[in-house]
Amino acid sequence: MTRDLAVDAGLNTQQLDGIVALGGYEYVGAPPSKRHVYRGKRQSNIYKGFDLTKFVDAAFKVLKSDVTLSTDVRIGDYATTIEFAQDGLPTSTDESLHLLLPILAQPIVQKIVSGSQLGSD
Repeated sequence: MTRDLAVDAGLNTQQLDGIVALGGYEYVGAPPSKRHVYRGKRQSNIYKGFDLTKFVDAAFKVLKSDVTLSTDVRIGDYATTIEFAQDGLPTSTDESLHLLLPILAQPIVQKIVSGSQLGSD
């Protein structure tokens, strides 16, 4: 979801794709289309200056929700069903979204630590 939102927001997904691959994750659903592949200038260190929290915040600024409501109402002897639907409602998130990042990052950090070697001369 974050990647799709990032693409919709016009963000470069190179860093996110790298983090996902490093953590051994795969995207759910269809693989990223060519439209989703970043084709900008290759950087030697794509993570320099990258801030995952800011990236997620920028991606989620374009979040939209579809709302469907169906409720039964009774006033005295009269009953009716009220249905309501609205698509594409702008949806905002707060900083509690950041609470998910450490949970998702833990396996990635563990993979880095497990794959590293410490040496001294």
